Amino acid sequence: MARPSFTAAEQYLISHVLEGASGHVGFELAYLIPAGALVLFGFIYSAPPAFAAAFAIIVAFRWWQLASDRRNAPAFREIIRKYEQACNPSGTDGVAG
Repeated sequence: MARPSFTAAEQYLISHVLEGASGHVGFELAYLIPAGALVLFGFIYSAPPAFAAAFAIIVAFRWWQLASDRRNAPAFREIIRKYEQACNPSGTDGVAG
């Protein structure tokens, strides 16, 4: 099987996936720790704005992550298509329907 050729963006995504979940831990801690601290502050001092701020932090980071996933989806589809073509050079897509 010939190795498919990938664009720089596709190669970046492949490398990112292969490095595993270690890169995601820092991202998750970057918003969960401050949000958790705000929730704790809200409970201790009965401060509804702290809960609202924690909620806003979580929503903003999750929204950004979903947008990133949506932005990368076409490249992932192209990577899979290229692997499918490399694994099955006969021209059929190899997907059971």
